[in-house]
Amino acid sequence: MTLSNIDAFDVLTGQIFAKLYENFPKPILLEARRFVEGGDAACFNADSFTGAELTPPAEAFINTATWLLQEGYISVRPNSKTVTGFADAVLSEKGLIALKAVPDSLVSRATLGERLVQSVKAGTTETLKVVANEVLSVLVKSVSLP
Repeated sequence: MTLSNIDAFDVLTGQIFAKLYENFPKPILLEARRFVEGGDAACFNADSFTGAELTPPAEAFINTATWLLQEGYISVRPNSKTVTGFADAVLSEKGLIALKAVPDSLVSRATLGERLVQSVKAGTTETLKVVANEVLSVLVKSVSLP
């Protein structure tokens, strides 16, 4: 089953945030091959004219990571963008604050970042999408506050 753009964005956002949260404050290499099912072989379309055209899943990863970077939720080393990712990626202050948030409705008091990591490890895509949306909600609310 192919995910809609929004569902793919939610899943990738959750996976990216989980990986960065799990490694914080250590900068890591964010590459499509680590987030796209099938690894390296699933990142490039060998049948394209140049053989170097990104597949739709790899392109979705790049677009999601780029948006998170442009919105200030993650940071990377200057000039570190490659065809398939970013070097030295780390959560920004804004991203870390959102991932350390604990929603009032939770009894377990696990942070959103911890819930993202648990969802990725458990392979629960629906939970990952829900938690990623909670993180984005926290981020949007923090931007709109005076």
